[in-house]
Amino acid sequence: GVLMQALAKIEPYTKKGYRGGRLTTTEFHQRYVVGAEVTGKGTKPGDRGASYSWFGSASKRRTIAEGYSMGTSGDIRPKPNQTVSVMVELELTNARDIEKLSGTPKGEYEVLILPGAKFVITELLKMPETDRVEGDPKATHWAIVRMKQIA
Repeated sequence: GVLMQALAKIEPYTKKGYRGGRLTTTEFHQRYVVGAEVTGKGTKPGDRGASYSWFGSASKRRTIAEGYSMGTSGDIRPKPNQTVSVMVELELTNARDIEKLSGTPKGEYEVLILPGAKFVITELLKMPETDRVEGDPKATHWAIVRMKQIA
């Protein structure tokens, strides 16, 4: 409760946020369907539309998320079968800019997605060939997922 009171004092961040990651082909197709609600951490593939709370973070800079989509950033490396490079573009309406307060390494330009946030998937796109990087493990598919915050 105290944390939420403190976060309420920070002006809402209402711009784009970015998340990157790696998934297996099966995970990608189960998780991302246009029109489906996405609720974030705690969900498992196939839980589209379930009422889970999202409490996570995103970056204000696409380049930061690109490192995660390549499998080369963060402290958890993708498994060998996670060859789908995913770039998630979030249209945020109620996040908080915690860049100056974040415990993550400097330069991640972090925004906090508040508990209870929900998103709807508005578009699934193939990443342009000019933007594709194989990464580690080598990617076999590249996707851009666009989401809009609805709660």
